[in-house]
Amino acid sequence: MIVLLSCAGNRWLRLASIVVGIAAGCLAAALTGNFHPVSLGDDWFRLPALFPFGFQFNSAIFLPIALVSLVCILEAVGDLTANSLISQQPIDNAAFRARLKGGILADGVSCMIAAMLCAFPNTTFAQNNGVIQMTGVASRYVGRYMGVILILLGLFPPFGELLRQIPTPVLGGATMVMFGCVVAAGIRIITQTR
Repeated sequence: MIVLLSCAGNRWLRLASIVVGIAAGCLAAALTGNFHPVSLGDDWFRLPALFPFGFQFNSAIFLPIALVSLVCILEAVGDLTANSLISQQPIDNAAFRARLKGGILADGVSCMIAAMLCAFPNTTFAQNNGVIQMTGVASRYVGRYMGVILILLGLFPPFGELLRQIPTPVLGGATMVMFGCVVAAGIRIITQTR
């Protein structure tokens, strides 16, 4: 469903392909008895707590974490380069280097905030390049708006519970399409840099 809609001539169908595909997958799962909704819980609003398990520094794990962070930076460079290519931006000028520095800085700041909230650190996601390639929307303003919307939705636990109810095969199918687009973007990078 996602692939079919992303190839449609109508721009709005392409933009909605992921959401419509996941909704259609959930409907198919419900019709076949593979969708089992659960209660959304009693907590309708919750502010995150800073350092809920306290704060401590462990020097024994500093070096391994630093090495993992270096690998994440290298991954971010590849993802940001692919993002620039998909967005039809040059990758060999000062503006690209500034975007690269900003992206890596944002990655570091988001990991620091995640640590303060006792959440998992995150890195750039190559799947976003697949979304850009499928929808044709590469505006950083859209990214900012979506970031604010996701932060606000994170304050409402029922929304997370609702997303958690998406059946695993449906989520797997959507993820497979995203990774297919990521592979296509990677092949494009390899062919354009030779």
